[in-house]
Amino acid sequence: MLRRVLTSSINGIVKNSRQFSAAYDADPKTTVSFLQRDNREVLLVASYTDYGFRLTNDGFVLGPIILFPRSVLHWNVAGVQDITPESLILFSKLEPKLDVVVIGYGETRMSNRGAAMISPEVRKFFIKNRIGMEFVSTGDAIATFNYLNGDGRLAGGAFLPLSSVRKDTEDYARLEAKRKKFLTD
Repeated sequence: MLRRVLTSSINGIVKNSRQFSAAYDADPKTTVSFLQRDNREVLLVASYTDYGFRLTNDGFVLGPIILFPRSVLHWNVAGVQDITPESLILFSKLEPKLDVVVIGYGETRMSNRGAAMISPEVRKFFIKNRIGMEFVSTGDAIATFNYLNGDGRLAGGAFLPLSSVRKDTEDYARLEAKRKKFLTD
């Protein structure tokens, strides 16, 4: 009797382990899904200020951002000097691969100083990962990102605001209070 109980238990475990392993027999890539009201809505930048970005879903994001057609993330960089392959690694991990990443370096269109500050390592990172890259002023980067995504291309964006805001300043506290008021209205 004990033998029958053990045999049926072992057979059940083997059967369940086959079902479990079958779920992982596919390509071992990680996927992420985000839920939102309208999955067909493409997220674009409606406007930008010295300190952040207003999106087409009426959200306002303070500080640097990484933007995809359907999601936005805070980007942990303080300025152009912090744009490194490590700060851009997310773009190399996405499937399907992006056609292009548009990086806005935070200055106005009149200045080319920001474009000269990009490191050769960043350029090599994009070449190695076979992703196109545009490194332009934030205004031009937003226009390019919006156009490409409106046209159905797989484009990502990484945007620095025109001015940086340190979290320990009065400006940050004032902007955070305005953001909270906006969200509660």
